[in-house]
Amino acid sequence: VRFWATLCRWVDEVIPRTPYVMTPEYLDWVIKTYRIDFVVHGDDPCLDADGNDVYALVKQRGMYRTVPRTEGVSTTEIVGRMLTMSRAHHMIPQQTPSNRSRAASREDVTEATSPKQFSTAVEKISEAGAAAAALSPYGPYRMSRFITTSRMLRLFSFPSPKKITPGMKVVYLHGGWDMFHAGHVSILKAARNLGDYVLVGVLNDGIVNHYRGGSHPVLNLNERVLGVLSCKYVNDVILDPPYQITK
Repeated sequence: VRFWATLCRWVDEVIPRTPYVMTPEYLDWVIKTYRIDFVVHGDDPCLDADGNDVYALVKQRGMYRTVPRTEGVSTTEIVGRMLTMSRAHHMIPQQTPSNRSRAASREDVTEATSPKQFSTAVEKISEAGAAAAALSPYGPYRMSRFITTSRMLRLFSFPSPKKITPGMKVVYLHGGWDMFHAGHVSILKAARNLGDYVLVGVLNDGIVNHYRGGSHPVLNLNERVLGVLSCKYVNDVILDPPYQITK
């Protein structure tokens, strides 16, 4: 857990061996040592073995803050996908004229002002590309829009991700990045060591399933993008790049 936390772009420092239930003594120590202003947790209940609120002491001091859980993403849901071998979570909507007529543009994604707007725009783009499925050996929605996600990063981090400037050595690599793990981190770290800016392509669900088969990917495009974006070695992401790189 400590390993993953240190690699997250939004984490500044990791405190090891933290107790699940904070005692008054521990709370006093951590506040004094790290000059903590707030203690944050998801908006779901967090109870100890006796059913008591783990954050009761923090709440009494007025230091507790909550953040909303990511809607529709949970450990239970992911395990269920693997056990049932389901592909229902893949972003492969019905190919209908109404779907294609309401396709989003690059601007819809880059100008999104909330995670919900971002997700909606990405889904619309996938819907538009679904019309080309029969024309491609690489799975559904081949209408790649080469969409970068700097806007998405700006919603959640400060300062904003740096821009590519003349003289920078840019490293590009793409993949499925399903169930983001230590192997992915290793290759992204190696890519960072090769240059100044790491740009990562995240292949769409149809391409990943075409080559991996079964119910892969376990995580759909939106979910895999967020996993890649969380890695501190990544500067930006391109959604749905082509499998074969062209000029």
